[in-house]
Formats: sequence, structure tokens, C-alpha cells
Amino acid sequence: MDSIDDIGLHLINSDFPLTEPPPERAEIDVDAAILETYVGEYALAPDFIITITVEEGLTYAQATGQQKFRIYAETETRFFFKVVDAQISFDLDDAGAVTGLVLFQNGRVMPAPRQ
Repeated sequence: MDSIDDIGLHLINSDFPLTEPPPERAEIDVDAAILETYVGEYALAPDFIITITVEEGLTYAQATGQQKFRIYAETETRFFFKVVDAQISFDLDDAGAVTGLVLFQNGRVMPAPRQ
């Protein structure tokens, strides 16, 4: 979705390109036992934590000082938000244990180790 600023600048100067909409993403079902392995806290910075929870079979992410938002599975380890163009992928070690996550947002790749 284009922001109001993006549209306004384009109306003022048609050479200013409109931002491409994010790709359509399809959600899949993931086994509840797998979702439970992601529950925990992940530190993007010492004072900025992403908390992953599962409530009634639905997965949520909440960053410090922000609202909790549902995240949707695209694969067993990659999730996406519908409220913002951002994705989360979970990192697993060789034994399959969750070691962290990576937040992809606004062209940034932000790893967060599990706490």
C-alpha cells in the first residue's frame, strides 16, 4: 500500500515513483508443537526485545513498547505480518533448537538472539 506521502509527492512530481506494494504472501498451517518452540524473548538490542507468544493456536510478536500483532506462517520457520511489510524468520541450530530470529523490515536485516 502506498503511503500518503508517497502519493502526495507523486502528484506534485510525476517523476517521483510510487513505492511498489509488498508481494502477496500465503499463509500455511504449522503444527502447534513447532509454534511452541518459538515462544520466548529475542533481543534486537539490550533494551528492545521481541516477545513471541502463542495464544489459542495463533502466533504473535510484540516489540518493547509496541502493540502485539499476529504473525502468519509462510513456511515452518518464516512468518509475516499483515499490518506492516515485515517478516520474521527463526534460526535453528543443527539439533533443531531455536537460537534466534531475524527481523526483515524496511530493507534492514536485524538478527536477534534468543534470551
